Amino acid sequence: HGVACEDSLHSLTFARRFLVESGINFGDLPASLSVADAVCGDVAHMCRTWPLARAVCPITCGCSAPLGPLFLSHPTYGCPRGCTEETHGEYRVALAELECTERTPAELLRDETWQDWAKQVGGEIDAVFRSEPQLKPHENSTDMVLTMGCEAIAFWKHAVKVELDLVVDPCVGNWLEEWLETKPLAPACPITCGCNTKRITDEDWFESHCSEKCAAP
Repeated sequence: HGVACEDSLHSLTFARRFLVESGINFGDLPASLSVADAVCGDVAHMCRTWPLARAVCPITCGCSAPLGPLFLSHPTYGCPRGCTEETHGEYRVALAELECTERTPAELLRDETWQDWAKQVGGEIDAVFRSEPQLKPHENSTDMVLTMGCEAIAFWKHAVKVELDLVVDPCVGNWLEEWLETKPLAPACPITCGCNTKRITDEDWFESHCSEKCAAP
């Protein structure tokens, strides 16, 4: 996957042609859309299901938005690495502006973005364990995230350690090691993730994904 986090559909002739023609063939784009004139705004609704859309339109798709609706924003799903690793990029700026506060499970249950996140990660967890459902740490992963809110982090870490003997941390987007990596939960769950007890420096900010407003003095 590319490194730079910038919308580049307009300058990538082959990718633009492939994405537009495929989108038209699958019914995701209108047949009247011109390949030559297509821009990221035209394919924005494809961000959820098309990794190529995320790769060439990462800003439009929200790859660099810490609290954006695209939860599957890890490079595994097409977003360029630079979207969360550039020290002066949009992700860093947005992260620095986040307050060091956390909503309750009841509040998150009513939040449309959290509901969307739960569906996305739940679907991926189901896919990982499709051939061996008996190994799944929780019977209904979507419901777990949806109802437990940030408390799902500690529950999941413990369950995965007990059931699979893996050390994972959804705070940094690690749900099942290389089998499932997502948007980090630390920006949405800074207290649960211990952001208010860490010393955040320019060197390690992207490793913790904590807002600098949480940094311990």
